[in-house]
Amino acid sequence: MRYFTAELWEQINSENDGVREKANQKWDKNCEEYFSRLALNKQRFSPEVYDFLSSITFHGFRIVSVTIVHDNIGNLYPVNVEINLTNGREEWMIKYRNVRDVQLSYNSGNSDFSKTRGFDEWGYDELLDVDETKMSHEILFASGASLRIEFENQMISLSKKG
Repeated sequence: MRYFTAELWEQINSENDGVREKANQKWDKNCEEYFSRLALNKQRFSPEVYDFLSSITFHGFRIVSVTIVHDNIGNLYPVNVEINLTNGREEWMIKYRNVRDVQLSYNSGNSDFSKTRGFDEWGYDELLDVDETKMSHEILFASGASLRIEFENQMISLSKKG
């Protein structure tokens, strides 16, 4: 995560007013920079995906499943990833095709309570350009876990289930 880091999220939730105020200022600056950068990459998404991801967030949703699908064997980059998520009222699926890399960093915490939470809630995410042909989607969860999926331009889709 470049803009919405775990450290900044922790500072925003600090009990220290000074730390929290400084973090909120940094958060606002980072939001402006992130959405400017996302707008520069608008052509790398379908119009529907760009409009959704530049205005709506999955903050507070929970992961139902992450599936890695080995499909189209013989084609270049035959791996796809599907994420199903819900907030209890809505369920969505994000599909990434032509996946180049998947990285999962899972931290369950130290307490017995935190070890029962799994990924916990979807916190913040960033869609960043890797190079001219690839994007990455990085997701930070409330547990401290993070997921990064690198995929080719235009190879992300969203669908609401039900």
